[in-house]
Amino acid sequence: MATRNDIQTFPGTAEQPNASSDLYVTVLFGYNKPDVDGRINLNKKSYLDEFEGRGGVFRNIPRERAEQWAKGLDKKGKPAISRVFIQAILPNNAEEADFIGAIGKSNIPQEKFAAYIKASDTQFIIDTLGQEGAIELASRLSKELAKK
Repeated sequence: MATRNDIQTFPGTAEQPNASSDLYVTVLFGYNKPDVDGRINLNKKSYLDEFEGRGGVFRNIPRERAEQWAKGLDKKGKPAISRVFIQAILPNNAEEADFIGAIGKSNIPQEKFAAYIKASDTQFIIDTLGQEGAIELASRLSKELAKK
């Protein structure tokens, strides 16, 4: 398990972030995983114990319960008969960008993502990200380009 910026990730996902002590968290389990037909359904309903999730995102999970899943324990603290391997524990207010950052991959293929960016008007990108977000992105891109 790795932790940074209030996000915990587990083996098989991107190195990430330290969980805060918030009482409720968001848990990723099966997020961005294709079904048997190779499709990613962001609205697919699934369950972890008695908690319902959509598209592999489970919100308002008690932190203690999420930590038990991460350790392979059932709700009584004993080794689970059918262990689940969650992908990440994030703050309860986490958004799509946090999910992608936690698992290290997007549900949009890179070539399609690049095409979207190339086709987008720069003002649209600034409006979408907001002034601070656009400045942060420009700064991150400049730093990466300076490395090369």
